[in-house]
Amino acid sequence: MPLPSIFSASVDRSASVDRSTFDGLAFTLARDMAAEMVLSVPGHPAATASLIGVAPVDELVMDRLTTPDAVKAFCFGSPGLAMGFVSYTYGLHLRGVASAKQTRFPLGHLKKYAAMAEYDDQSGTATVTGRPDVVTNVMRVLHGMASTSTPAAPGRDESAGIAPCAPGLAMSLDRTGYEAGVRETLALIRAGHTYQLNLSTRLSRHCPGLDPLALFQTLWQTRPAPFYAYFTSGQHRVVSTSPERFLRVRDGLALSQPIKGTLHLETELAPGRAPDPDLVARLTGSAKERSCP
Repeated sequence: MPLPSIFSASVDRSASVDRSTFDGLAFTLARDMAAEMVLSVPGHPAATASLIGVAPVDELVMDRLTTPDAVKAFCFGSPGLAMGFVSYTYGLHLRGVASAKQTRFPLGHLKKYAAMAEYDDQSGTATVTGRPDVVTNVMRVLHGMASTSTPAAPGRDESAGIAPCAPGLAMSLDRTGYEAGVRETLALIRAGHTYQLNLSTRLSRHCPGLDPLALFQTLWQTRPAPFYAYFTSGQHRVVSTSPERFLRVRDGLALSQPIKGTLHLETELAPGRAPDPDLVARLTGSAKERSCP
């Protein structure tokens, strides 16, 4: 459905607040107004913008019929930022790669919002942009929190998000299964079916009374990282606490910052800077990077 014309009357409001107040705003709005967010720890080399989306006004739920052009049109064909997720399975589908993995999630889910709040860590400024009535409500909450000595934020107890879980973890592969998987992987590589494969094990825990937002807040307060996200997709809640950037595209320049790399973060190629011949030689001369035996 088309994006409502609310952005023709959008307004901006700003306030100087500390970072803890903005974080408290994010958790409060998520609890009381079903807001969604992307948070990034200040000072990290891979830090990105911290955003709160309030009151979704449009969405794109992706399936096998959703084309990349449709995704592009949703994100850039109308005003406002889009937040959400796109699954690896969607990428496999685009390339005609079949997957036996079962999932209850859509292939992707993107939303646009009546208002967006963003925090600038350098200036200590929170800016809310969007529909006037929603912006007014958000600013009212923000000013109320800033006027108190301790910003309100639900679920501050560190055990709040994980206490309802049953004891013990379940593994998708035991030792015997994992060793069999390694043998199968090596056989597939030798047969030329693939040249690189990451055999992983899924750990799960039954948590019938889990509060996803409290878990998200507990992790953010105790284990901050540059790519935190909280998103609602139907009956599901997506909680991301990733330390790595998969891909960023800015002004035509693509940047990937995986944690499983060969070189340290400080040796990244800066925009406009020529490649370091020594780094190029180290990469092209690495058996691991060339996937050679």
